[in-house]
Amino acid sequence: MRPLPFPRRTDVGPFAVLLATLLATLLLAPVLDQEYLLGVSRFRLFATALLCAGVYALSRRKRAVFILGLAIALPALAAEAWLHLQPGPRLVALNFALTLAFLVFLGSALLHAILEQERVTLDTIFGGICVYLLLGVIWSLVYCALEYHAPGSFALDGRPLPPTAGPYEIRREELIYFSFVTLTTVGFGDILARTHAARALTAAEAVTGSLYLAIFIARLVGLHMVQGRNRDLDL
Repeated sequence: MRPLPFPRRTDVGPFAVLLATLLATLLLAPVLDQEYLLGVSRFRLFATALLCAGVYALSRRKRAVFILGLAIALPALAAEAWLHLQPGPRLVALNFALTLAFLVFLGSALLHAILEQERVTLDTIFGGICVYLLLGVIWSLVYCALEYHAPGSFALDGRPLPPTAGPYEIRREELIYFSFVTLTTVGFGDILARTHAARALTAAEAVTGSLYLAIFIARLVGLHMVQGRNRDLDL
């Protein structure tokens, strides 16, 4: 039996752009010294880039999926811009809701695309990684919303999270870190959920992360076996 060919470069699609944006958001944004870039919150800039990359990733899906994703993303982008120009508590809540809705829709669309794939490609692998990272981002956004509306839901080294730079800003650095520590079930214990709601969400994320890895790896193995069987039949 001949070895399976490595996925071609042409198999790389919009998922690669989304993956690069996610990695930049998770690795670059938290370590930047400046809180604001060009007068805009650095996390707001990365959130805008993530929304745009998500729309691009949906461009290869069915037309109805792309249109629905665009219909959610455009108001979310408008809310991001409006929140920068005229911040307010209601607009913060709207921004949370729209961004969360789009990211959930994006993750669902990507997961459906992965599950319906008939062969393993680089795009399939990138898409699977994107969904996993999106899970961490989505849960971090949920934690941010909870901490914003119920301060004290999380504690850092036994103390409340540090104050934000502005009244309508949120502590994304700590909660993004907490989300991925929970998603991977590492649990260092430096940031803790203090309220019942925060603990329930934390437990749900840990279960979600474990289930997703099991499903994604099983799907990849299944596709790999089908490809190998089909090549054996062609010989």
